Amino acid sequence: MALEKVECPIPGTIVSVSVLAGSPVKAGDELCVLESMKIENLISTPVDGTVSQVCCQPGQRNGGGCDPVYHQLGILRRLTSF
Repeated sequence: MALEKVECPIPGTIVSVSVLAGSPVKAGDELCVLESMKIENLISTPVDGTVSQVCCQPGQRNGGGCDPVYHQLGILRRLTSF
């Protein structure tokens, strides 16, 4: 299966992570919460799939474009924003 990377679109701090590796997800499910400029932003999945890897943890600071999760999918697409 191919992998699809879901990226954080803005810099900030990860507040919480809602999935684990192996978690099944559907389009629109929350993956993590990113705080930027004192506003919490939900990072959600745009597609159905299974989380293969979680690349962030609460308290982690990141620049825009960090990779919080990878999905296992039947097709390969790279997402740069949602």
